[in-house]
Amino acid sequence: MPENGRRAILVVDDDSDIRAILGAVLEAEGYHVSEAPNGEIALRVVRNAHKPDLMLLDLMMPVLSGFELLEMAADGDPDLNAVPIFVISAFGEPPTAKGPGGVKRAFRKPIDMGTLLTAVHQQLD
Repeated sequence: MPENGRRAILVVDDDSDIRAILGAVLEAEGYHVSEAPNGEIALRVVRNAHKPDLMLLDLMMPVLSGFELLEMAADGDPDLNAVPIFVISAFGEPPTAKGPGGVKRAFRKPIDMGTLLTAVHQQLD
């Protein structure tokens, strides 16, 4: 958690406009937001000492896709399994997980911000 006590959210999407919009909305709600344009950078963030409290994950991205990150989590990656994940994608919903991490919710693009914010608040507050 960031030093100011705000809950941290990692937004992972290759579309910079989507990252910017989600970041602005979540920051306005009082969350600390960091961004990653692909799964490789997201994995670096998750593996550092300041793990996010929630990851918003797109599935289709270059370098390392959201699908690949979810496969790593399913294979037991302890860093990924420590972070709850909300999938945000134009594709179908992946299965949800039962453990502390894994896919908790899935949202289709275009995103209904009210529904997303309600789910974020329920997960983190």
